[in-house]
Amino acid sequence: MRQSNAEPIRFAELLHGKKEKSLKTVRGFRSACSILSVVISALVLPIYLTGCGGSSTSITNPAPTVAITANPTSIISGNSSTLTLTATNATQVVINGSDGSAYTLQPSGGTQAVKPTATTTYTAVATGAGGTASATATVTVGAPAAPTISITAGPASITVGNSSTLTVTATNATQVTLTGSDGSSYTLPPSGGTQAVSPASTATYTATATGVGGTASATATVTVVALPVTAVSIIASPTSIVSGNSSTLTVTATNANQVVITGSDGSSYTLTPRGGTQGVRT
Repeated sequence: MRQSNAEPIRFAELLHGKKEKSLKTVRGFRSACSILSVVISALVLPIYLTGCGGSSTSITNPAPTVAITANPTSIISGNSSTLTLTATNATQVVINGSDGSAYTLQPSGGTQAVKPTATTTYTAVATGAGGTASATATVTVGAPAAPTISITAGPASITVGNSSTLTVTATNATQVTLTGSDGSSYTLPPSGGTQAVSPASTATYTATATGVGGTASATATVTVVALPVTAVSIIASPTSIVSGNSSTLTVTATNANQVVITGSDGSSYTLTPRGGTQGVRT
């Protein structure tokens, strides 16, 4: 009876051992399957991503672009030019000038007025997630035009008390002045103009034009001629008469505008500016 009881016990133990072994085998199989699944995924995924083209797919940021222009491209010293900049895919945009100037613009670009004193190259730099791009524009600075001036006097010769008109013409000037050797002084518009003068004696007038490009001057002289001396002579013929007779007066005049003969008896006669004859009776 003991033997019969022992057999079932061994059989149960044996069966239980096989069950434990089977469970361990299943767990191992499941672990192996998990590892294999990871390996297969690692091998298949790149193949799936590679596709038919044979190269792997990757996401890249677009590269920035930038363009810059100057208007005008050529100026004279003292004037300005406008830089126009256009940028894409940028987070920062700056302009650097070869003269040491620097400006920061919006990421999309914009405009910037510049006033270089010498020829300058401006470099626009656009920086973004996709890299950096640059472009340049040059503003050429030329020497300012020199001023010019001319002056004339009309008439160039006058008599005392009369006047002459000075005519001044100027270009590329910001200021025009007129000074006379007689101490007179006048200011005219930058383009010139006219000025009446009435010097008491001969005078030289100097017109001066001042501008960014320098200074220019010109002169004109107004000659003042002394008034001519007026002369007159008169003779009577005969110089002696009896009452009731007549005598002839002869008058000669130079540089005269008017000639008049008046008598102590209250008589009066008007002759030509050069004189003439007049009969008188007492």
